[in-house]
Amino acid sequence: RISYFDTQISVPPVMDTIADVVPTFDLNDTTSTFFSFGQNIYTPESIQVRALQQNDRPYAAWLYGSVGLATVTDNHMDELEVTLGIIGPEALGEQTQKLIHKHLTNSPIPKGWSNQLKFEPGAILSWRRRWPVFYTQNIGDYRLRIEPDINVSLGNVYTYAGSGTLITFGPY
Repeated sequence: RISYFDTQISVPPVMDTIADVVPTFDLNDTTSTFFSFGQNIYTPESIQVRALQQNDRPYAAWLYGSVGLATVTDNHMDELEVTLGIIGPEALGEQTQKLIHKHLTNSPIPKGWSNQLKFEPGAILSWRRRWPVFYTQNIGDYRLRIEPDINVSLGNVYTYAGSGTLITFGPY
């Protein structure tokens, strides 16, 4: 995934409309826009088997683009992202994996891409809230920082809710 983040770009009209619908998202002077392009590749555990492996994940690729907003309000940062893409042979997973295995990693060439998922367009709406200054403690020349987050993604490619915590410790 490659992302471009810019604090000077105006909010795209479609994102402004979506942000109005999400009750926890507030546009303000800190709102920034980001754009992403990415590809995810999924394969079964054994890539040397040509036949469909019934009890493992199928070969699949997800090629996508996203536009998102990030805004700071009080003690938290919210991110809102719309992702559109494709699944199937058109997502170029086979070509990407074979290129990397042959020319960059000298890994075995995968043999089961003829069993990949068929073409399907995909859409995902994601929201994430982080608390970047939840806890910070200076210890001598070092800083301990704890940043919790919660997130939700809804779409036909994946739907999930999650939470996590980023803990960093190092010189400041």
